[in-house]
Amino acid sequence: MTEPKTTKSKDGDSLPYREVLLGITVMSALYALIFAPSYFDNRAKATAPQCWDLREIAGEAFKINKCTGVVERVPPAPSPSPSAVPR
Repeated sequence: MTEPKTTKSKDGDSLPYREVLLGITVMSALYALIFAPSYFDNRAKATAPQCWDLREIAGEAFKINKCTGVVERVPPAPSPSPSAVPR
């Protein structure tokens, strides 16, 4: 059988190309398997900036969109009927 191609270092040690390539490939695959889930999980959790804010101005509630500048009045919540209130 023929021997694999090798490279000689200054010390005279020989390293087969296939083994070096295999080692780099295995280490790269392990790195990807370990860190890729964390990368994609962080991208999924990234949120858009909070645009809507509730403010009370002169006794009335308003929804203010800080991103677009839209202001909407929030209607007051209906008061519960006396029969619905737990005692």
